[in-house]
Amino acid sequence: MTTFQTLPLSKIQPSAGNPRKTFDDATIAGLAQSIKTDGLLQNLIVGNAKGRKKQHSIICGERRFRALVLLQEQGDLPEDYEVAVEIKADIRGGPTLLDRLAAFLR
Repeated sequence: MTTFQTLPLSKIQPSAGNPRKTFDDATIAGLAQSIKTDGLLQNLIVGNAKGRKKQHSIICGERRFRALVLLQEQGDLPEDYEVAVEIKADIRGGPTLLDRLAAFLR
């Protein structure tokens, strides 16, 4: 099940499962400038964060999230800024990261 809505940026958090661990500050700044000029062109995709009520974890769009946070820190977005998101409900209880890695190695 997928739901579209807006969420406060403060209710969204990066996912520990994101394979990308390093982010280039200059690239994030460039993306922030693009978002400031053209707006957010693609929604973030989030899921419910495990063990944290009313928090959502990023499935897709962490670079966009970081750019939005940068804009907020620079004062270009209000503290209560709401971002458009697509919320994915994992009804099936998908495979864990270890399960996916094991399948990849087979």
